[in-house]
Amino acid sequence: MKLAKRIIAFIAVIAITIGPFSYPQDVSAATQKDGYNITISNVTVSPSPVNVGSLASLKFDYNIDTQSGNAMKPGDTIKLSTNIGTMFGNLPSSDVPLYSESGQKVATATITGTEIKFTLDPDFPTDRNFMSGSLYTGARLKALDNGATAGSPVTKPLTIEDASANVTFKVRDAVPGTNTGGVPADPSLRTINNRLLEKQGWTSAYDTARIKLIANQLGSLRLFNTYNNIDSTFGTYQEQTNMMIVDKIPRNGVVDLSTISISAVRYNWTEVPAGGNTFYAQAAPGTVMPIERGSNWIPVTQYFSQITQSSSDTYDSFYAKIKAQKMSYGVFTDPATGGDTFIANMSNDSLKYTDLEPALAGINKIKDIYGTNGPSHGNVVTFFAEFDTHYPEITAVETVTNTGKAKSDQAEDSASVSYTIDKANGTATVAAGSIRVKAVDDIDGTTPIAGAEFKVQTKIGGIWMDYYIRGRKATAKTNASGEATISGLSKGDYRLVQTSTPAKYTFTNKVFKPNPAFTTSGSLNATEGTFSIQSATQPGFSAIVPNYQTAEAVIKGHKDYVDSEGTAVTIPESTFEVSVSQIAGENYDGVTMPGDVTTFVHSDGRIEFDKIKFTKVGTYKFKVKETASNPVAGVAYDTAEKEVKVTVANNGGTLKATADSEPRFRNVFTSVKKNLRVKKTLSGDTPPAVGEFKFELSQAGTTAQGLSEAPMPAGSVLGKKVVTVNGAGEIDFGDIEFKAVGKYTYKVVELDTRLANYTYDSTEYTVVVDVTADANNQIVANYEIKKGAETVNDLTFNNKYEVPKAPTSPSKDKTINNAKKHKSPKTGDSTEDLMLMLSIFAASVLMLIGTIGYKKRLR
Repeated sequence: MKLAKRIIAFIAVIAITIGPFSYPQDVSAATQKDGYNITISNVTVSPSPVNVGSLASLKFDYNIDTQSGNAMKPGDTIKLSTNIGTMFGNLPSSDVPLYSESGQKVATATITGTEIKFTLDPDFPTDRNFMSGSLYTGARLKALDNGATAGSPVTKPLTIEDASANVTFKVRDAVPGTNTGGVPADPSLRTINNRLLEKQGWTSAYDTARIKLIANQLGSLRLFNTYNNIDSTFGTYQEQTNMMIVDKIPRNGVVDLSTISISAVRYNWTEVPAGGNTFYAQAAPGTVMPIERGSNWIPVTQYFSQITQSSSDTYDSFYAKIKAQKMSYGVFTDPATGGDTFIANMSNDSLKYTDLEPALAGINKIKDIYGTNGPSHGNVVTFFAEFDTHYPEITAVETVTNTGKAKSDQAEDSASVSYTIDKANGTATVAAGSIRVKAVDDIDGTTPIAGAEFKVQTKIGGIWMDYYIRGRKATAKTNASGEATISGLSKGDYRLVQTSTPAKYTFTNKVFKPNPAFTTSGSLNATEGTFSIQSATQPGFSAIVPNYQTAEAVIKGHKDYVDSEGTAVTIPESTFEVSVSQIAGENYDGVTMPGDVTTFVHSDGRIEFDKIKFTKVGTYKFKVKETASNPVAGVAYDTAEKEVKVTVANNGGTLKATADSEPRFRNVFTSVKKNLRVKKTLSGDTPPAVGEFKFELSQAGTTAQGLSEAPMPAGSVLGKKVVTVNGAGEIDFGDIEFKAVGKYTYKVVELDTRLANYTYDSTEYTVVVDVTADANNQIVANYEIKKGAETVNDLTFNNKYEVPKAPTSPSKDKTINNAKKHKSPKTGDSTEDLMLMLSIFAASVLMLIGTIGYKKRLR
């Protein structure tokens, strides 16, 4: 009979994870309300039938989407109507977690008598307009009588929206009997420790310790020590409220979550014989004592709620969560060390001994102690938790002491146990459902790295998504030994992903090495970190993940820039480029080139590339050369490729990179010069003396990049130069040096020096010098001379000289006329007046003679 009960209890434990239930009612329906399409199906209550006053669980599937198609938002609520309050007590029931397919907690359900409300978590995906999954309450609902009586069970429909399941309620049958039970008196029987906590521990494999914590809410067990007869007074019983159990695993050990089990204890008993008891000397003869032999240990993990650690939880906040919920437990992982602490709240006011062992009702002695008329009103008061622990930090043989603590509002106690972890020889076995990772410094492959963080992902719909274990993201941080363990993985395909490392290091998620210190189910994929769990009993996995220090090297050099005579020339900014590159056929594993592998030469000739990063020891070769993709005209480039070696070495535990040389380049610039020549010609008469003539050259602009004015020959002032020619002849303005391609415009004119008897040439010549680079990148210059619109061959100015003419005497008529013109009414002895008078007189005589001769001809 006990075996059958144990099997049933085991199935109940499994139900927490895989969810099998008795008598599922596959009734589903669709409802439209509050903007949602809601489908509820597979409503199930377990056990069924359920005894009045006993605990039961509820499970149902849901599929909900928005009618508008808009995304759901964190904080949104979805309300489902129900009649659960008419059938079960222990309501309201809050903080029932709802999980996504990947195990991520996405919502919380609160159950009242008439409503089941889903509230979306802050982490609910922002792009989702639907949610689906299952709600499972655990064994927390207390069955009401619902009209059932002894021998007359009642069946009622439990409804959630339009879906329902029939639930049968029955009154437990009474079991007749009057025997007292117990074990015959024996002075050698081991009694139960009369303390709040009993601690047991032993090594189950050389790297694994099994821990058992027995919490006795009765404290001193005074009940069993103070009565002598079945009908006597039971003694004073005081409930231990807020009964908290804490076990910090030593040496930053870790708890294998998959091995945690919790059992309820109903002790067997015996009377202390006349000679007393060896293990409890103060027990008076005839006293009834609890003993281990024949006691009943009943699995009740399914009645406890597992509290999961969130990313924001501190130890105190996590402890407070468990303290706030009776019959709950959890494991807190210290973010700094990776060590685990088991915490449980073993207070109970709902789970009865008779829920677990209905036959107790028929045994008078047990009924008096453990029944509803007993001192604890039938509530289970003693539990024990059991789990495996592992010790990644221990590498040899070490004895550790594990101390557990119990504390209630009424008392506190502690208990310790020591055991030996032996890792001196052989390999350890990784616990089933676990991945153990060790982060090491790649500089030597052994130095552990503490504080590296990892997570596990699972593939859903072809996409890798973060994996959650009971609502908590499956993550771990390495301890001082560089090790971390993620436990609680079920069957499936996974991959290990590193998410962070201390600032000194980098990681790639591309190298996963087997760890020879452990026996596993196989190795992770060497470059992807993937692995598969095929069964719940196979060993787990382990891996060594190298992290990398980063050494940096800056390759430097210098450019010598001179003219054709060897004189240093100023280097213009952002003009000359050099590049660094890897050499074909060489190994560059762990080398990261800078984003820009070219750099400009500084004005002082310095060459300095961006940093090259190295993560592995070795010697690496690079070539440095000038780039002439946009060559500067007139420059003869250095075409040699210079080789630089960078040696990366372990310098006392620190990665260091050193370059062996600084390459040097020499560039020679050759300019081009042009000289404009003017020619002076003279025409006309021969001048009595040689004249001085002046000519002016002025710059009129340029198209050359970076220049605002055209260059001028030596001796120019404010962009102009004047030269002098004496008489006819030629003269040049001097060499004009051109250093850049482009067009250069000049004006040439003759200046008017105001020499007498010269007519000056007013021509304005326009000279355009076109400077280009030839096939050899050398500068060449050609020019064109314009005289207006006409193209001419030279700059010629012609001036004309004329000798002045001598003056001549005026004629007689002119004299007379002039005399008439200048006749003055004035008198006097002026010669001019006399001459005028004589002229008038002569003219009159002539007129008279002419008149006489004319009359003779008429006759």
